[in-house]
Amino acid sequence: MFSNELFPDGSVKILGRSKKEDSRGSFLELYGKQDYGFLNLGNLAQVSVATSYKFVVRGLHMQKKTLQGFHLMQGEINAFFLDARPESLTFGCLKSVRVASDSDLVFQCTPGIGFGYESLQDNTIIVYLNSNLYQPQNEISISFSGLNPQFSLDPDLHIMSSRDKNARQLRSISKEYLLEYI
Repeated sequence: MFSNELFPDGSVKILGRSKKEDSRGSFLELYGKQDYGFLNLGNLAQVSVATSYKFVVRGLHMQKKTLQGFHLMQGEINAFFLDARPESLTFGCLKSVRVASDSDLVFQCTPGIGFGYESLQDNTIIVYLNSNLYQPQNEISISFSGLNPQFSLDPDLHIMSSRDKNARQLRSISKEYLLEYI
């Protein structure tokens, strides 16, 4: 296993997992307390799976006071991580990582980090690990607009939910409101 951090404070970590393969198939441990100490998912509340078609964009989403882990089971994505913590030195910074399912990576995010992705293949499958149950009233969608000029959404190409199409721009969200998510 290796570890890499996207933001200097370690709020988003990328862990390389070791897949064990033999004549029966393979085994991959997604979550172990020994590796996810800072996430403290000992009280893991929910595991979810999302399947997406090519050109689907999900996010950027953030849930109140929720620690999250993500693993790409199948396909290829551009994964996006937004620092939405108003008091962070990297506030407003959007990072992206291109990930293929054969990489066996697991991403870990602390509260205040928005996550989203662009599916680059049909039948992309992502597993979500959350420290809290999903509740729509405790989630915010933040628009990609105005964050990074290198990534723009083409409405004729990308497929998005109405919630994500109508997401708020980060600069229009008050500091006090964002602090409720940390």
